[in-house]
Amino acid sequence: MRVLHIINRLGASGAEVMLFNLAVKLREMGVDQEVLTLMPGGSLDERFRAEGFTPTNIGMRQGVPSLSAFRRLRELIRKSEADVILGWMYHSCWAASLAAPRGTPIVWGLHHTLTKLSAERPLTRFLIQFGTSFKRSVSHYVYVSNTSAEQHFGIGYPRQNATVIPNGFDMRRFVPEPSLRAEARAELGIEEGAVVFGAAARFHPMKNQVGLVKAFVKATDGYGKAVLVMAGTGVDGQNADLIGAQQTGTTGGRVLLLGERSDMARLMNSFDFYVSPSGWGESFPLVLGEAMASGVPCITTDLGDCAYIVGDSGVVLPAGDGDALAAALRGRWRLPRARKWGLLPGGESRSTSALILLRRNISKCCNTRRAAHDLAAALG
Repeated sequence: MRVLHIINRLGASGAEVMLFNLAVKLREMGVDQEVLTLMPGGSLDERFRAEGFTPTNIGMRQGVPSLSAFRRLRELIRKSEADVILGWMYHSCWAASLAAPRGTPIVWGLHHTLTKLSAERPLTRFLIQFGTSFKRSVSHYVYVSNTSAEQHFGIGYPRQNATVIPNGFDMRRFVPEPSLRAEARAELGIEEGAVVFGAAARFHPMKNQVGLVKAFVKATDGYGKAVLVMAGTGVDGQNADLIGAQQTGTTGGRVLLLGERSDMARLMNSFDFYVSPSGWGESFPLVLGEAMASGVPCITTDLGDCAYIVGDSGVVLPAGDGDALAAALRGRWRLPRARKWGLLPGGESRSTSALILLRRNISKCCNTRRAAHDLAAALG
């Protein structure tokens, strides 16, 4: 079987990382694959090439569809001679359905919940609402969460040819490692005894990074040993919104804006707590599982299947409640960590009981190998 993946770009976000993980596993299963992107760039491009894949982009610019890019997409699809096309997220799913030769099986991979459609960008909202117009030509729909599937069924997406395949977590790559923890903290200049909150996502209003910074400032007023480490495309020192959010109060803590990173397994070990503050749209965040597999407890808003992922090993908050988020952050660093999370004295390694709880909760979801097998079955 030859599969053509079509995705927006290859940045280090959840869907893109999941594509990389699955592509490697599917290849081990004998599945021939090709990767097309609508836009160039992204830090994962090098990782794909290092694994022997050769991603090709059609040269589209952000938010600027063009006839020449569409013609290039049609030609590349034709040349791929794919047995099945897998679109990743709405824009690429539409592109696949519009450009593929008639009769080519097309699978839509949907990684979004419809919690707050009114907050979506107009084009994204249009693609979501009118995506049902392709339901007669789409062979199969793959959702990453039960919540996402049910919400899409509710607006007219078909139920009969749909499958839920949760994101698979790489529990061999993401592991608690004291040496990585010490190394990453030293690189970031984090002092001994500091409590570190981490967050990783591309900059987008949906991800609520501005709200997280404001909550952190509020929570750490007068406390000098708290650090918020943020990574992701556009989450850097040039981001005026995030810089401005730091001026909304008096904080003794530090906010580090690292931009896009390709070493999340290493960086994750530097965190004491992972925070997912999203306001809407989350379905089954890959990064929550990666944090938990690394022995890092999570604070997350109650979106998609997030509460199911963290189970009884984390804190679940209502989306959009900045005061609740600030209180959760404040509560984490004020409580003795050895008592609250089972950390050993000094906080340099996690206790066996805490790790068992975290990794047990994440193993109930899905690993990459199982996700690959399920996806291969869905692709036919």
